[in-house]
Amino acid sequence: MLRKETAEKYLKVILSLTQGEKRVRACHIAEKMQVSRPTVCVTLRELEEAGYIRYADDRVVVLTECGAEVAGQVAERFRFFRSLLVQIGVSPQTAEQDAALLECSLSDESYSRIRAYFEVRDMGRQ
Repeated sequence: MLRKETAEKYLKVILSLTQGEKRVRACHIAEKMQVSRPTVCVTLRELEEAGYIRYADDRVVVLTECGAEVAGQVAERFRFFRSLLVQIGVSPQTAEQDAALLECSLSDESYSRIRAYFEVRDMGRQ
């Protein structure tokens, strides 16, 4: 069974590779995530069954509309947490690592509340 955190990590990687390379394959994902190709293939099969990806010609991995939406949400969470951590004085390198942990770890409710808190707080400063 595909864990939410695993699915989100893979979708984010696929999205980032799609922006850099037009034709993403399992070998590109394995290299980027530093995992074995068989591991990637198993997870991609599960992502396909869940409706997050499909395969185009030559086994090119393509995000479905649903997959692209989830990947975009995860990428936005990452940017939010990275920015927040840097703003409070965390080094950019550590912020990058910690944001990657936070993006998939928090529930949607917690993320929404944290984001709303800082948006209201920032509006009060202006």
